Amino acid sequence: MDDDDAIGGAEAFKWEQAYTEGLNIRSVLQEDEHGSVEESIRRLVMDEKRQRRMDRLPAKIRLGMMRYVHLAVDCSSAILSADFFPSRLSVALECLRKFVDKFFLLNPLSQMGLIAVRDKRAERISGFTSSVQFLLESLQDISSTNCGGEFSLQSVLQCALHSFQGLPAHSSKECILLIASLR
Repeated sequence: MDDDDAIGGAEAFKWEQAYTEGLNIRSVLQEDEHGSVEESIRRLVMDEKRQRRMDRLPAKIRLGMMRYVHLAVDCSSAILSADFFPSRLSVALECLRKFVDKFFLLNPLSQMGLIAVRDKRAERISGFTSSVQFLLESLQDISSTNCGGEFSLQSVLQCALHSFQGLPAHSSKECILLIASLR
């Protein structure tokens, strides 16, 4: 038996079934007035790209929900530990960059602010903004030279609550903490 005989038969490979099941060339490829099928192929490619993009998105996206999120970063002396290569701070900042990018992809109407905590004081690095570029630049400003002292959860929450005042009541107000200190 040839390989060509098996393509349409019951012995076909699983990956071939995706291409052969329900495929009717005449319904998929339609010629235009000049006899070309390029437009049909272009439409098929665009539909496939759109489907792949939709498959990558999580199932439970709540579009239209306004979120105000403060991202609080522990800049105490604990984040300077070198138990991760090259340091906890560099690993944390890289994870935060990825988080900020994905957050605004999934929450286009949301706004985010940054709070740095050092020496038992919370300092607002940036106010609420929806500019990913501005937030990434603000994250770069957090460096190891600025870190020291101890972390204070109370000062973070007070700073976040103060900035949440005056925001619309129908919006979601959240504070995400990145804590390196166990004290």
